[in-house]
Amino acid sequence: PTVTNTFAVALAFADVFLGDLSQTYDGTPRVVTATTDPAGLSVDITYNGSSTAPTAAGSYSVTGSINDATYEGVQTGTLVVAQASQSIAFPIPGLKKTNDVVGLAAAASSGLPVSFDVLSGPGILSGGTNLSFTSAGIVRVVASQPGDANWLAAANVCNLLVIDGLNGLATFLVVRHLNEAEAARTACLFVHDDSR
Repeated sequence: PTVTNTFAVALAFADVFLGDLSQTYDGTPRVVTATTDPAGLSVDITYNGSSTAPTAAGSYSVTGSINDATYEGVQTGTLVVAQASQSIAFPIPGLKKTNDVVGLAAAASSGLPVSFDVLSGPGILSGGTNLSFTSAGIVRVVASQPGDANWLAAANVCNLLVIDGLNGLATFLVVRHLNEAEAARTACLFVHDDSR
């Protein structure tokens, strides 16, 4: 007689190790890596249940499952995508007069918009970027970018504007002195009054 037996063959167990679970936002998909023991097995990775790797900053539940005819195994973890840092470039417009209107311009490395504020002194800001002066004095202007879900707030950048009522040569000497003192910590815009 012919005898037929049925055997249940279980898959062998393999370990899954998830890597790159701590990353920083850069606008591209943040992909988690996986290795196995035995090595070289295929692993399917999901992020909050989706096979698409996330781009935005945040925390995501990650599951790595072996996809193999002989082995099985699964590992879970948390992918943390941190907000990226950014900086502000606030160039010096050059020497100006008290009757000039300075068009302020600055750029954040994130590409997010930069805003300006007059911290002190005889400066008036209109339209968000147009800076004019009411008298001689010292004006401090700050450029800021508060960040968003993907970007940390940028460090504020201050420009120092010196408005002097002396003649051009004397003012230039004052400007050189102040520039040497301030150069290490702030970009400086110097304005003198030769409108008289």
